[in-house]
Amino acid sequence: STWGHSSFLLPLGTTTAMSSLDDIFVLFDLEGENRIAKSDVGKLMRCMKLVPDNAEIDALLAEFVKGDKATKDDCEKCVQKFLTSNLHNNLSADDIKKSLAIYDAAGTRKIPFKDFVNDMGSAAFGEPFEDPEIKRILALIQNPDGQDIAIDQIVDFFYAAKK
Repeated sequence: STWGHSSFLLPLGTTTAMSSLDDIFVLFDLEGENRIAKSDVGKLMRCMKLVPDNAEIDALLAEFVKGDKATKDDCEKCVQKFLTSNLHNNLSADDIKKSLAIYDAAGTRKIPFKDFVNDMGSAAFGEPFEDPEIKRILALIQNPDGQDIAIDQIVDFFYAAKK
């Protein structure tokens, strides 16, 4: 991850996955206390048709679940991080550039500066970036404040940071 962030772009199916989590979570929450056994988190994810291996599950549990019970929020964080981690491992830079075309209403192959800053500071790309981190990214890609962000430039930057 870049600067401790779980992702740069959430997979397109994230909303569907999270609604599936809601439906499946209640099947494991036998007492109706909004908590499930920590040992059931991997089973829950597999019921969502996700395929984390045991090492991935252990890492997610270590990061997000404290104690022997996991809340629905804990499970959502595990699922989101797994989805975003696998997105970056499986999608090419070209795939991500194509997905960012939703920002390119003007056909310029650029993300409007305001949209970039707002979305980087929100949960739209996974864990929100703080203002100093956004400024650092802008400085690293040599993009002065107020200029639209070239899609190719920002994706290539994040892919280079991944290596």
